[in-house]
Amino acid sequence: MPRPSDNETVQLRRQLNAYIKQAQENEQKLNRLQNYELKLISTSSLQELFQVLLCDYKSTAQLTQVTLELFDSDYEIRRLLTELGLDARDYPGLRFLDDEQELPADFQSDEEIWLGTFNQDLHGRFLSEPNNIDGSVAFLPLIRNQVRLGALIFVSDDKARYTELTGTDFLVRLASFVSVCLENAINNEKVKRLGLIDPLTGVYNRRYFERRLEEEIRRTARADTPLACLFLDIDHFKQINDNFGHGIGDSILQGVAATIREQLRASDVLARIGGEEFVALLVQTEHQRALEIAERVRFSVAEKIFNGAGGENITATISIGCSSLRQFADTDDAAQVAHALLDEADQALYSAKRAGRNRVLS
Repeated sequence: MPRPSDNETVQLRRQLNAYIKQAQENEQKLNRLQNYELKLISTSSLQELFQVLLCDYKSTAQLTQVTLELFDSDYEIRRLLTELGLDARDYPGLRFLDDEQELPADFQSDEEIWLGTFNQDLHGRFLSEPNNIDGSVAFLPLIRNQVRLGALIFVSDDKARYTELTGTDFLVRLASFVSVCLENAINNEKVKRLGLIDPLTGVYNRRYFERRLEEEIRRTARADTPLACLFLDIDHFKQINDNFGHGIGDSILQGVAATIREQLRASDVLARIGGEEFVALLVQTEHQRALEIAERVRFSVAEKIFNGAGGENITATISIGCSSLRQFADTDDAAQVAHALLDEADQALYSAKRAGRNRVLS
């Protein structure tokens, strides 16, 4: 067998070195992916997951933009974020879609990873800030149990990074892993939410309210926005239980809670803190506006007719005390402010009781 020429030997060595270099790069990619997967596994909340997906990976992978678009037609995820005191605006790469029709046409029906040149008209929406990038984009559908959860989009200023010739094995694995972690994080938040709900009325319990109150106080201080608190108590509730029984009393509690909630916004917080007492936190609400909302709640409850066991009509009224954070804006201690805000509303409630009940005072 003839020996290879010097030129052939050089060429073979170059090919061998190229293979070795490619193998080393693949090993490095695999190690990075495994480390990233470990980070994803360790997340136990949506907040942690968003941090790892949208911030950590962007830095680690040296990407121009990482965007997470989630299908949320019934606002369930957004409602969870609100209940957790999180603001989607704190995560510039986070988007919510009502359905797949809001995706660019090329991505609506394709369940495969899409790689290609970045086009400002088609892909500019994935950027947090306007930027005419001369690069490439990777679109990773997130699918779990044949349900499309959303998509993860990577934007790079390197035109050669994501092309039709780029291998997708790592991206397919990453998309699958992210889908599982996203589903788990959402389910974990739902489970935690169950422990923060009053089982009788379906509104929040004291534990959730106390945690959320301090969070909103800190947020209000940062944004310099108003915050109001309502303390609500059903008048003569013991007489209702004595006259009609605790079963009817429970039904009235449920009806009053539902009526109060109907008059509040989705961003407001309503909790049952004991017996027939409720408290509501009205975000970004001036004191006078809070009094108007409280009066609307009082009127709505007074107008509602409840049914007794024998078909009789039963009415109930509530007394409401109102306080505003503006009165305590000179302190940085969130716990102290929370105590003062609740105490002021509580005192106003008792004034309303002493003044004859079925009224609003501050």
